[in-house]
Amino acid sequence: MSEDFTGRRWEVEVEAAGEHAERQREERESEKDKKKAEKVEKDALELLQAWARQPQRTATKGTMRGVMGGWSGGRINLAVAFLVDKRKLFATEVEVPTGRGGLRTAKSPGYVAVSDSEGSNGKGG
Repeated sequence: MSEDFTGRRWEVEVEAAGEHAERQREERESEKDKKKAEKVEKDALELLQAWARQPQRTATKGTMRGVMGGWSGGRINLAVAFLVDKRKLFATEVEVPTGRGGLRTAKSPGYVAVSDSEGSNGKGG
């Protein structure tokens, strides 16, 4: 390139200020959504590992909130939805202790964790 900038090519885009602001807002939203999705996936993998350590790999979301150090209901729900979508958790009924001293049990909605070694259908080998 010479001193008078010959040989240099300039590509310029012109857009209205409103369009520019809207594009930047959309880019920020997209980046925010991407980070949120990455966090949900990270949380889901951490939750799945803990779930797999439960007796018969079954538990309720409430039980897992306690296991995970008191995660919020929203955080658990997002991670569970991700794992259900990826076929790593399946809905089931779980026996939970009830009454004084937990001597009785009742069925409650819960989930069972499925390991990768159990086959592609997620129901066991």
